[in-house]
Amino acid sequence: MNLALDVLYKIVVVQCAILLYRRIINALVEKRLVTEVAEAYGFKGPTVTLVEDYMKETRRGCAKNPSFAKGRNLVTYAVDLMGPDKSPADYASGLTILSTIFGPLCRVKVKPSKFQEQRGIIRYLILYAPSSHIFRLLLVLSNPRSSPYGSERPETQIITSQLRETRKHAANMVLHLADGVSVEQLPQVIQCISSLISTFKEHQRFFFTHSDYAKEEEDYLERLWECLHVLYVLAANENNCRLIIHTRGLLTKIMTPLASNLYHQTDHDTWENVLKESLKVINRLTATYGHGEGETGSKLVREIETNLEMEAVETMMSVLRCDKCSQKMGTLTMGILTNLHVQMQTADKVYLIEMLVHMYTTANSRTSALEALAKLCFQDGSNATIILQVNGSAVSSFTEDLKALNYGYHSVAEILQHACLHYTNDDECLRILKESMTDVIPKVITVLQ
Repeated sequence: MNLALDVLYKIVVVQCAILLYRRIINALVEKRLVTEVAEAYGFKGPTVTLVEDYMKETRRGCAKNPSFAKGRNLVTYAVDLMGPDKSPADYASGLTILSTIFGPLCRVKVKPSKFQEQRGIIRYLILYAPSSHIFRLLLVLSNPRSSPYGSERPETQIITSQLRETRKHAANMVLHLADGVSVEQLPQVIQCISSLISTFKEHQRFFFTHSDYAKEEEDYLERLWECLHVLYVLAANENNCRLIIHTRGLLTKIMTPLASNLYHQTDHDTWENVLKESLKVINRLTATYGHGEGETGSKLVREIETNLEMEAVETMMSVLRCDKCSQKMGTLTMGILTNLHVQMQTADKVYLIEMLVHMYTTANSRTSALEALAKLCFQDGSNATIILQVNGSAVSSFTEDLKALNYGYHSVAEILQHACLHYTNDDECLRILKESMTDVIPKVITVLQ
């Protein structure tokens, strides 16, 4: 009898040891898995516990039903947490998970393929599935001037660190999903983006969760770039251009980096990306409606005249003159000024043409300047007369490029064609033009044959 009890006792001890060992191994494996997933997706600090909660729920579900994990992953788990029957705390947890998987928009542009499948699932579940109500709430949560959890006015609202964090994640989600929303939701999305483009002090109040000024400024410029980039993407559509132009106060915000001239007053590297994105948005808007025709075109030109005036025109001119400004920024600036040329005062028109001709004859970005001059001549043939008058050496440069059939010779040919048609002054310029054309045209025809 005692022998049997001893054997039974030993069996129980061995079973307990095996069970304990199994639990320890499972805990270690789970901890390592949590760490790997957290590091892969960018979860840090307290947010790592969200991955742990997901692992625990999956383990408990699988213990009851082996097929529990089928079709489930971290994304679907997060979306479930954001359901209408969940608590605000659960919603915030799900939002944090999805926003972390998306990551900052500016970094996604650097590595677009990373977690592309997961981002595609998120877009589908939030925008197109029955859970699309989640996106409507995101628009409310991301708006710093809304009160998602009460009726108090924003200026009297107590901004907690948790509310700031929630707004930050909601804004990140809206910016990532903006280009995929339905036509009906676009006005709300553009209005939401407009509310996110704020001053540095407003951004501090509504979004910042730390006291490091350098980090705050970096976050502010990053968010400003993200908002402008999304508007640039949306502006590829003419209807979206119209919505952007007619959204109250948005054009002023888009042009603020340009009108403030901060770029040349501070370190170029700090503001370059923001100013470049601002120029890209304005360039697309003016390319579509810069002619000033119709209600939308008139509003765009009126807003630009109100916000830019001479100060911002001078800022754009300074971009063309600045050696530190990138060639891309110079090209964008040329595009904007060319699009608005018809609406400019005569003095500004002459100044712009003079600068473009100078850039064509002396600067590195001569190809962009040449294309801009050709476009100006296409808009108004009499501009070719101004080109010849502001720079006597322009004709020689044009004919040399045409003779050599250099890149852009089609633009040169168009400029010279308009010059021949519109230049009527009987002076030295006309004599040089006639002699040059008489000399170069037969040679060009011979080469082309």
